Amino acid sequence: MADHVAIAGLACDITGAVLLARALAFESPAEYAQSWARRRTVGSMGGFNAAADFAHVRDAVEARVGALLLLAGFLGQAIGDTRSNWSHLTAGLAYLAAAVAITSGLLVLRPWRRRREREVFLAQLAISNSPKAAYGLYSEYLAGFTQRGQTKVDLDKWVAEAQRRTGRHPWQADLTLAEQDPLD
Repeated sequence: MADHVAIAGLACDITGAVLLARALAFESPAEYAQSWARRRTVGSMGGFNAAADFAHVRDAVEARVGALLLLAGFLGQAIGDTRSNWSHLTAGLAYLAAAVAITSGLLVLRPWRRRREREVFLAQLAISNSPKAAYGLYSEYLAGFTQRGQTKVDLDKWVAEAQRRTGRHPWQADLTLAEQDPLD
């Protein structure tokens, strides 16, 4: 007879492994910002690359969800290996639990990604060495937001968060209006 509890655990393992394989799971936004400062990408606005940041964030969030699903899968296998015969009801419940775990993991990807994107932006803004660099980061992210269908209002909320954290706007007091012109 098939060990349905262990099979359900394997379903979580497989999903987790696919997500985990895409990226590193445990890099913090601050660590990413530090590595970003050391290797700004060429071919982007002033060395900034929002698209690369968004991709990195997606990978990191998928890796974290993948790691959680792997742990759930291993736990399911460990429980499944404690007995050789499980009832059909237990098998059904194990598959239901695996489906809930996988579905929940996939559903949290987007909100976790958005939150981590904000934290990466704020970490990069915090280590920007000048108001002009901070504004350059903002301009690149604004372009990235536009490409993804997000608005300037969304990004300005992040800047307001940076201002709340530091007590001052990242560039407004230090740059002229001409310097804040993205076409300049």
